[in-house]
Formats: sequence, structure tokens, C-alpha cells
Amino acid sequence: MIMKYSLWFSAALALSLGCAAPAEIPSKRSNLNHNRNAKHVSTVFLTSTEISEIKQHPERFRTVVASAEKNLNYQTHAVADFAPDPHYTSTGINSSENNGKIFADDARMAYTQALAYLATGESKYAATAQRIIDAWSMTLKTVSTEQGKADINFNASYMIMAAAWTKNANQWRAAKFDQLLRNVILPASTRKNDNNHGLWAILMEASAAQYLNDKMLMESAYARWNQILKGAIDDNGVMTREVERSGTSNWRGGADKGIKGIAYTHFALLPVALSAKIFNDEGYPVTSSETGKLIQKAYHKAAVWTDNPESFPYYSGPKSNLEMVNNAAYFILMDKLFPDPTGEQVIKKGNLQMNAFNVIELFGKND
Repeated sequence: MIMKYSLWFSAALALSLGCAAPAEIPSKRSNLNHNRNAKHVSTVFLTSTEISEIKQHPERFRTVVASAEKNLNYQTHAVADFAPDPHYTSTGINSSENNGKIFADDARMAYTQALAYLATGESKYAATAQRIIDAWSMTLKTVSTEQGKADINFNASYMIMAAAWTKNANQWRAAKFDQLLRNVILPASTRKNDNNHGLWAILMEASAAQYLNDKMLMESAYARWNQILKGAIDDNGVMTREVERSGTSNWRGGADKGIKGIAYTHFALLPVALSAKIFNDEGYPVTSSETGKLIQKAYHKAAVWTDNPESFPYYSGPKSNLEMVNNAAYFILMDKLFPDPTGEQVIKKGNLQMNAFNVIELFGKND
């Protein structure tokens, strides 16, 4: 069961079908392809070097800062029990007002405010991010629906990153948020799922592990990430659990079977790209690993379909009906780790949508 996203994400979400036991925590790392050092350490998602570059190029974040300025008095929507209704019904998207928008909007606004703080150094943006985070930290006690768990996994990383980037501002006391992570958010992890839900859970866990400096959680997230991807991507780079996605609760069937296949391929590869960066920054084998080779294939396949939707074979209707084909802004980050000529061609064409985590501003070429 799933629920609607708002703001940057237009991709629909859905309940995972099938699961696997979490991988055991590995005892050690090997074949590292990236070494951390004091000049290039990670906070959460961004390294200290990348944060310095943001401060050196604030002009790239004008839109982010403008949004943050406009929303300094943002009203939070924290609840004690986060229990949204399912996103999909048998006929399409659920029109219920009881949806996950409240957490998605708040988490992403905290992220916007925190990114504006990094770009400008102005504490008012950090204060707004902290106020949003505090509201949920002091209010949320349980997540009682499967849709709620899904939305927590899809959006918690925004809030975790915002907390990390503003932690040293305004003498903020982050202990309540640390407790929220340990007691509510991480227990809601959907890591057992083998589709996009599991991949979003890994991004959430990896982000939390960086924030909490929890090495065992990071090891476990990395192991499970590898396990999911080795079953999710076939030898041709097809994400087999995503390509047949429909627009109803008949997840992979019905008259519109496959209409959201490219969209869900994007929606699964987006957290893969972010997690790959985190693991790479933390010194784990990524680009040269067997899993990395699978990611390379999946990125290429997604790029081919995005560049030419007519080549997508999993939808029998008019290819012009395929939904959210260009939700591929994450290609900008993916291509830095797994360069691909077709992906680069799509990037050069522009029209990249779904700018989640502001990847265009963070990793796009300097103007």
C-alpha cells in the first residue's frame, strides 16, 4: 500500500510484493575504492569538500534560498500517529485527504531550509529547519499503517540530512531527533522489501548511520543494499520488479500494466544513486563492485528508455501514454559514479524532471 508524494516527487508509490531476510552484518570491508580522509569526510550525503563548494557558489542555489525565505514561517503538520491511507485503489490514485503529504512536505521543507543555510550561512534558515524537525521529534510516537511506513522511508532522509547540516547552528539540541530516529523512524524501515521500498529504506538507513555515526548500521545497510540489487536487476539491466507497474492496486497487472514502468524504474534508481554516493564516500566498494556493474547496466537501460520511450517493451498501449518518463534528474548524480554515453545524452537534452534532493543544483555543471 502506498501513498501520494508531493512537491518534487510526482512518481506514484506502491506496496512492495515479496521480501527477503535482511543480510547479516559483514565483519569487515575489502577492496575499497575510495578512502576517507580529514579533508574529504562525510557529514550526511555531502562531504565537507562539497559543502565548501556550496558556500563558494551560492548563486547556484538562488531558487532554493528564495523558497526558504518565502517559507520562514512554515507551519508544521506533525502528528502523534502517522497513519495515512493507501495511495492506490483498484481504480487508481486514492483521493483521501488522509495522505502522507504532511510528512513529505515537512521533511522536504526542512531540507530546503538546511540547504539554504549551507549556501548562505544565515542562521534563520537553520532555525526553520530545526523547528520543523523538533515538531516531529516531540510529537510523532508511532507509524501505524503500511502506507505510513512507506512514506517515512521515502522522505526521512530529507529530514536526516537537514538535521546533520544544521546540527551545529543556533546551539540546537538534537537529542530529541536522535531519539526519534532510534525509536520510531528506523523501526519503520521497509528494508525487507525487495523492490523500490527496500531501496528507499537503505537510503534512509545509510543516512541515519552517517548522522548517528553508527558503523554497524552502515555495514548492515551496505550488505542489504547489495543483496536487494543483485535480485532486483537482471543481466540486461532491467529492474524486473518495477517495469510492469500499473497505476492501480493491481500493481503489475490490469489494462494499464507497465504504464508506470519507466517511472518506477526511475523511482527505484533514485535512492540507488544517493546510496551509492554515501557508500562510496564512506569507503565501501561501489563503482568497481559486482553490484556496481549491475547498477551501470540498470542506469544504461533507464537512459535508453528515457531517450526513446518507444523502445520500452513492457507496456502494450501507445507509448505516448507512458507516465513520468523524464523523472530523471538523478541521472546527473548517477553519471558521476557510473558514466554512460546514453545517460549523458539525456542530460544534455535537458528536460530532466523530479529534481529530488536538488541534485541539479548540487551536482550539475557550473553555469
